[in-house]
Amino acid sequence: MKLNKEKLETQITDGVDERVKQANDSALAAVGIVSIFCVLISLLYRLYTDQNPLPDLISVVVMMITYTVVNSKNHIYDIPRSFTGKTLDTGTDKKSRKSRIKFYALDSLVFAAMFTVIDLVVDTKFSVSSAVLDVVIGFAVSMVIDYLLHEHTIKKYNKYIDTLENDDDEENE
Repeated sequence: MKLNKEKLETQITDGVDERVKQANDSALAAVGIVSIFCVLISLLYRLYTDQNPLPDLISVVVMMITYTVVNSKNHIYDIPRSFTGKTLDTGTDKKSRKSRIKFYALDSLVFAAMFTVIDLVVDTKFSVSSAVLDVVIGFAVSMVIDYLLHEHTIKKYNKYIDTLENDDDEENE
């Protein structure tokens, strides 16, 4: 009796090893978190001691780019969630887009307010005009970034879902 090596490898990969694969994925995620934590600690230390933080900054950027590329390759999209954890509507109609824009505005306002409060606590001089300017600029910058990033992600997600639906339609014909 001749063994089919490919079939045997497929059975092992698809069957028993699923638990091992999941454990390896969890371990790899833990290593990633620890690595990011160590790089951030090193970055803060270098900033505090007036050393060159560029290698740590490059490491953080490379980690984020790697994370983004791997997720993009695997078609994993970070759909924005509301403050309650509910996924925002990814529809392309006006109602869906309007509800997302309201969320982006609220999120940007919270972001701007949070940093303004931190700025007021850290800054020794209190200035109403400076605080208002912080809120306005922080809100505007955060709103633009949120809108562009999240809408781009939703557009890619919808395009991917459409290709999956088209593939299903072609298979059913």
